Amino acid sequence: RTVQKLQSEVDRLEEELSGEREKSHLLQEEVETTLKDIQAI
Repeated sequence: RTVQKLQSEVDRLEEELSGEREKSHLLQEEVETTLKDIQAI
């Protein structure tokens, strides 16, 4: 039972990490786009 709880927690954390990585990637793209816009001024 303890192993199942731990595995469940690991799965949850992995999903959370994946979501945060996606957010980070989107923010990075937004920053790059903004920098390009600034350079074009």
